[in-house]
Amino acid sequence: MKKRLLLIILFIAVLLGTGKAQFFYQIGPDDYQAIDESQYVVTYETTYVENPKEPTKNSKDRIVLEIGKNLSRCYNMKMYVNDSTTAAWVARGRDGGPTLESGPFNADVYKNAKKGEVTVVQRTPIRGPILKYSDFMIKATDWVMKDGSKQILGYVCKKASCTYRGRTWTAWYALDIPIPDGPWKLCGLPGLILQADDDKGHFSFACIGIEKGKQPIKMLDKIYYQESSRSDAVRIIRLYYADLFGYLAMLSPGTTIQAMTSKGKKANIDDTDKYTTPYNPIELE
Repeated sequence: MKKRLLLIILFIAVLLGTGKAQFFYQIGPDDYQAIDESQYVVTYETTYVENPKEPTKNSKDRIVLEIGKNLSRCYNMKMYVNDSTTAAWVARGRDGGPTLESGPFNADVYKNAKKGEVTVVQRTPIRGPILKYSDFMIKATDWVMKDGSKQILGYVCKKASCTYRGRTWTAWYALDIPIPDGPWKLCGLPGLILQADDDKGHFSFACIGIEKGKQPIKMLDKIYYQESSRSDAVRIIRLYYADLFGYLAMLSPGTTIQAMTSKGKKANIDDTDKYTTPYNPIELE
């Protein structure tokens, strides 16, 4: 109990000093199991707004889409590098690895077009549970074809739009790559999506590389996650952003929480408004 309380104090000190969620996991590449083999590996640069009150301040990530015969996996390269570094540190005898900062893409998204299913393995902040849940897949009929075309990486791309989970997306897809897939959960068009932007200008995916090649498509071993629902996953993540100390109490029920800021001052945990974090989820509904 004392060790757990100390960890909570340390986590809060980091959080209050940065204003960003931190992810602490001892997971490495060896903790994943192969479930398919890729035929294409597509890399996207992702630009997003973390604080909707500061729409001109952007953050960037790089996500990878591995497309196999039966399914695809989309993941955050930052998360992959963090897991690899953690594995190396643990192998040298260290207790854990570097922290992974918050963002909208701290999850693996698996799309199975044959079954019409999306599976998400979602990480939550501060050693929170890793949650696996199912979601519905965007269908071809959800898209509205639009006039216009442009070239992306030498491919002529057509334009389409759809509304998904509260955001309206404009996508550009390449008919010369007849794969109905794309970044994150976007899919269902008659060609690979090479660019997608939401109508608020808060999220953007831009393809920066396409490679052919076979490599294992992997999923985290089931011993590390718990089966959940999308509604529960959203509720848990929203709690962190809305009420830091309520989130910590959920992680360690019955534990008395004391906190120090990164400057060594005692934090007033009753002042809950002070310890909220700006929240701009990619899914608004």
